[in-house]
Amino acid sequence: MKRFITLILALMMMFAFVSCGDEQVKQEQTQPQEQPQTENEPSAVEEMRLLVPYCDESTGEWGYCTTDGETVIAPQFYMAYEFAENDIALVKTDDSASYGYINQKGDFVIEAEFDYAFPFTSNGLALVKADGNYGYINENGEYAIESQEFDGADSFGENGLAAVRVNEKWGYINESGEFVVEPQFKRASAFRENGLAAVQEGDNYGYINESGEWVIEPQFDEAWGFASNGLAVVYEDGKGWGYINESGEFVIEPQFKKAGFFAENGLAPVETDGKCGYIDAKGEFVIEPQFGWAATFAENGLAAVGADGKCGYINEKGEFVIEPKFDDARSFADNGLAEVKINDRYGYINESGEIIEPKK
Repeated sequence: MKRFITLILALMMMFAFVSCGDEQVKQEQTQPQEQPQTENEPSAVEEMRLLVPYCDESTGEWGYCTTDGETVIAPQFYMAYEFAENDIALVKTDDSASYGYINQKGDFVIEAEFDYAFPFTSNGLALVKADGNYGYINENGEYAIESQEFDGADSFGENGLAAVRVNEKWGYINESGEFVVEPQFKRASAFRENGLAAVQEGDNYGYINESGEWVIEPQFDEAWGFASNGLAVVYEDGKGWGYINESGEFVIEPQFKKAGFFAENGLAPVETDGKCGYIDAKGEFVIEPQFGWAATFAENGLAAVGADGKCGYINEKGEFVIEPKFDDARSFADNGLAEVKINDRYGYINESGEIIEPKK
């Protein structure tokens, strides 16, 4: 059975998701906006089309169709990921380590020759692994940062820095492959919008700026990045999860069993007494705890939640907009699509809850 097609990325994202009781309070990065397929001189209608990965039930292979069900790239891949901003998509050709990149005609623009690979980021670079070494390639498949002996590596963030590990220590490189923050941390996450990153030194977590200087001294047992409202999720043993401001002061005291990022709508998922709900920036419940798990709200105002063993989507009032009927579900991306699993089948839905699949 194939895993959720983007779940593989979560292992490299330092703030992908955290447990919520037996379920999860999920925290997910926004997926890149998909781009249209182009052929010669595309029309305005063609330019607006999204290509959506889908799995052929009979063969188990992945291809791409439009949101209205027109097959554009026939099923032929072992795995397929969404198209990045540069109209290039990551695919896997078989069950061995064979990752490459295709254009929106389905042609390989970068051959499947990598042991492991990630989608392109907005700076036009993609993290790849070959012969046991990590490096970063450009859209021509050429190494912009040569494959070298990093113990681990992450994709580039919006600030043009990427976390890499050398000799079990994490630091940050720029797009030229030069260290701007020398490897020195036990763990390191991506920089957030405010220019701060959560890192671990010794047994404690704190926050550094892009020069590697401590802005908030290491003092927390666990820590996640800052949200757009200037609050970050941190953990203290014996107390639980709470939220601090950019001065390191608690705005919401540690008290929750699990907690997630604040969304643009000012709500954050938390778990207390075995149930998940949503609080505001004052720590007050806006949506009472009632779900098995709860994800951060997406920009479209919908959040994935678990109820009675199934997954669905609620609005900001806590009302189900898409009834819980999926076996698994992820947050909506900017393109208005979300990944779900139903009856051992993986695919995408639109905001009406309809599965995107080819017309029969």
